[in-house]
Amino acid sequence: MIGAAHLRCPLPATRRFPMRQLQSKTCSAEGCERGVRARGWCSRHYAQQRKNGLPLLGRTALEDRLWAKVEARPSGCWEWRGARGRGYGVIWVAGALAKAHRVVYELLVEPIPPGFELDHLCRRPACVNPSHLEPVTHVENMRRGLGHGHESHCPWGHPYDDMNTRRRRRPDGTIQRECRECIRARKKKYRARRRMA
Repeated sequence: MIGAAHLRCPLPATRRFPMRQLQSKTCSAEGCERGVRARGWCSRHYAQQRKNGLPLLGRTALEDRLWAKVEARPSGCWEWRGARGRGYGVIWVAGALAKAHRVVYELLVEPIPPGFELDHLCRRPACVNPSHLEPVTHVENMRRGLGHGHESHCPWGHPYDDMNTRRRRRPDGTIQRECRECIRARKKKYRARRRMA
């Protein structure tokens, strides 16, 4: 059994309960007489500052944090050197993560219209240079993308040309490309399996 002497905390009462020390100070917000909770404000004003995204004591302004993480490249791109999510730069703004290229565009150019997203004309997701960004609809952004649907060859290396490409409309209205060589090979393999069975 442990004796009562082992249960005592070796720190003095003022070190164990720092809230008692803070309560003697008052909130730095004008006209507020409540005790200090954090960073010189009471609980209410501290929460209000965090929610509204106003700079807290000891924090740097958004622009200072933003430009500290941007590096100009010879290609003209402004590469984001901070945290990234799926290749795109991210930064905390008003208590939430935001895409860095959107923040820079809205800061230097104009607000992004509702229903639009920014297309990277340079095809580099980490670039935050507003001259490399253009607001477009989601459909247009997908059409411009270099990914699926813009390949010149099928996964097996056959060319997607007029003679070798079959196009068919899916139920959702999109067009699907299929390689005729691959279709023939699949059918041949299927028929061979059926004969064996």
